[in-house]
Amino acid sequence: MENLLKKVEELLKNMNDFQKKLSYIDSVRDDADKIHKMQEAIDKSDNFWKVFNEFNENFNNYKELYSETNKRIENINKILNEETEKINNFIRAEINNINNETKNINGKIDGLNNLVKTEFNETNEKIENIDKNINAKINSINANIINQIENIDLKINNLSESFDKKIKNIDFELTAKINKLENANKKLFFLCISLPIASFLLIILLNYLKII
Repeated sequence: MENLLKKVEELLKNMNDFQKKLSYIDSVRDDADKIHKMQEAIDKSDNFWKVFNEFNENFNNYKELYSETNKRIENINKILNEETEKINNFIRAEINNINNETKNINGKIDGLNNLVKTEFNETNEKIENIDKNINAKINSINANIINQIENIDLKINNLSESFDKKIKNIDFELTAKINKLENANKKLFFLCISLPIASFLLIILLNYLKII
C-alpha cells in the first residue's frame, strides 16, 4: 500500500514536471511565433522603405509632371478665358444688335398699331354714319309706309262708306221695286179673280139682252 502511494506521488510529480515542460514549450513556441512575426514585420519594413523611396522618386517625377500639368492647365485656362471673353463680347454684340432690331421692330409695330387704330376709328365713324343714314332712310321709309297705309285705310273707309251708301240705295230701290211688284201682283191677282166674275156677269147680261 505504501509502495502504491509512493508510485502515485511520483506519477503526479512526473505529471507536474511534464506539465511544466509543456508550458515552457508553449511559451517558447509563442516566443518563436512572435520572433517570426517580428521578422516578417522587419522584412515588410524593408519592403516599405524600398517602396517609400520609389514613391519619393516617383513623387518628384509627379511633382515635375504636376507642375507642367499646372502650367498647361493655366495656359488652357488662359486660352479658355480669352475665348470665353471673345464669345461673351460676341454674345453682347449680338444681344445689342437683337435689342436694336427689337426696338426697331417694336417701333414699326407701334406705328402699325397706331395706323390700325386710326383706320379702325375711321372705319367705325364711317360705319356709324352709314348706320345713321340707313336708320334715317329706314325711318323715312317707315314714315312713308305708315302714311300710305293711313291713306289706304282712309280710302278704304271712304270706299266702305260709299259702298254702304250705294248698297243702302240699291236696297232701298230693290225694296221699292219689290213693293211695286207686290202691288202689281195683288192687282193681277185681283184682276184674275175679278175677270172671270166679270166675264160671267157679262155673259149673263148678254143672255138677258138676247131674251129681251
